[in-house]
Amino acid sequence: MFRPKAFFSQLKQGNHFRLTILLQLIRWTAMCCVTMPHFYLKNPPSLFPVPFGIELQQYRFFEIFAYFPYGLFIIVVITNMTWLYVKKYTPQSISISKVWEVIAIAYFAPWLPTLVLDNFLLTYDLAIPFIIVPLHFAVVGIESALVAIGLQQVFNMPANKAWLIGLGGGFIFLALAGIVVR
Repeated sequence: MFRPKAFFSQLKQGNHFRLTILLQLIRWTAMCCVTMPHFYLKNPPSLFPVPFGIELQQYRFFEIFAYFPYGLFIIVVITNMTWLYVKKYTPQSISISKVWEVIAIAYFAPWLPTLVLDNFLLTYDLAIPFIIVPLHFAVVGIESALVAIGLQQVFNMPANKAWLIGLGGGFIFLALAGIVVR
């Protein structure tokens, strides 16, 4: 992923659908098994008020179990939105599984350091909105950029359209993650 253009050019050639499903399963399982329990135990301040009058600690407990299916849901929504727009802007036939491959890879690689960083910040009581929010915005920005590069390389999309779609996916991620993550 340090050479995204070359990487996505290779992705264009083969079928990596099963691998990308595995990568997303790893991502959301790790969140549920490592990061979310750590949030529950440390209970840092919440970025947004917890809905429905639930206590923050109880909400964090529910996040442990809800984050896996909700995370996959977010990636599926981004994939579908991307597919709908990509097929408008490219002359060739577009398979949704190839769009999934681009999205799944782009939203996996930049996340890896946050698994370590989030848990480091939680361990040392530094997981405060002032620190963690800019970090995650930066990661989503990188993920969006990788989507744009992937769309250009895999589907030969014009750069301006690919970047708009990549940013749109990033905004969807932030909006949907913001609904659940506190």
